[in-house]
Amino acid sequence: MEPNAGLRATTTAKNATLVKAKMLAVLQSARKTRQIFLNIANHPKQLCGQIFPRFLVSKKLQGSFAFCCLLHSRQRYVLGDTAMQKMAKSHVFLSGMGGLGLEIAKNLVLAGIKALTIHDSEKCQAWDLGTNFFLCEDDVVSGRNRAEAVLHHIAELNPYVHVSSSSVPFNETTDLSFLEQYQCIVLTEMKLPLQKKINDFCHSRHPPIKFISADIHGIWSRLFCDFGDEFEVSDTTGEEPKEIFISNITQADPGIVTCLENHPHKLETGQFLTFREINGMTGLNGSTQQITVVSPFSFSIGDTTELEPYLHGGIAVQVKIPKTFCFERLETQIKHPKCLIADFSKPEAPLQIHTAMLALDQFQEKYSRKPNIGCQQDSEELMKLATSVSETLEEKVNIHSYFCLNWASLESESSPSQPLV
Repeated sequence: MEPNAGLRATTTAKNATLVKAKMLAVLQSARKTRQIFLNIANHPKQLCGQIFPRFLVSKKLQGSFAFCCLLHSRQRYVLGDTAMQKMAKSHVFLSGMGGLGLEIAKNLVLAGIKALTIHDSEKCQAWDLGTNFFLCEDDVVSGRNRAEAVLHHIAELNPYVHVSSSSVPFNETTDLSFLEQYQCIVLTEMKLPLQKKINDFCHSRHPPIKFISADIHGIWSRLFCDFGDEFEVSDTTGEEPKEIFISNITQADPGIVTCLENHPHKLETGQFLTFREINGMTGLNGSTQQITVVSPFSFSIGDTTELEPYLHGGIAVQVKIPKTFCFERLETQIKHPKCLIADFSKPEAPLQIHTAMLALDQFQEKYSRKPNIGCQQDSEELMKLATSVSETLEEKVNIHSYFCLNWASLESESSPSQPLV
């Protein structure tokens, strides 16, 4: 027998006992956690405030919303209480159950809105199997409506969201008054004239109904939002308020605030700051000032000539000021679009894509189909339409023939693009 064999055997036995004890502790903890959530599910109003006090900011949040906070705790840290409450009361109408529409529906249900109506008047086709992950071959063979085919799959994602389907056809004579019950309308795979009609209806409501339209053609996509003439955004960046440590403040009109060396403030002109912990120029403590950027390390505020001289210390904290945005209608943006430039080496690309998509809309309106893949005749027709569309825009666009040739081959959606949109 080896000299230390008994010692090693004893040590191994002790380690096994410790591991077993830890496993039992983990199992007991898991059982307790499961019981906690079962109790919350049965008695959310009585128990949520006791077990998770940080999740409740007032008695108004108790009940169903408090339970939603527990289900979406990570999301709540990102969006905040106000956004979560609005979402929990929102009814959304979503048209088009292609790959993009299904991705949007999945995200809305998992986000925890109150109710979702999915709409589609098309039947399942073999083409849909490549982008719609809830469809199967039996749906295609039986010719099921796309919205009805995916309804129960979407509803299973979150039992606390009411999901319904609609297959009523949309056309120029459709009465849109039924849309007034919704807070947001999302359109995919819908003809442009109908998009304009629905957008005008949503924009004219009081308050306006939030309108979003989105489409994907191959690797290209477009997204349009109209939230009304006066849409208030409480936080335009979503970032934590900046804190700037102060090294000096001048007695002047305007006063110049200088940051610590090698610590740029990264502020923008027009932003607001509040001051605290300033020694000497104490009159600034607690006040809110609008700034004008002078350099990466300094900015100007109001008149400081009447204040005491600055001695040392002080912190300036950014104040989030709500900003109101005015959204234009789809008809206006089509003629004069405000496109985001993602690649500054090709600043003309967004407007070219916009023009090509409008040409694609006209092609589908004219022939009731998309361009055939690799068809030279359809490519030439698309090129003619793009040229005529360019003449109607305020800013003229040069469309290359190869551009429309590529567009004629983009009959499908790109699955990787769907989550991005």
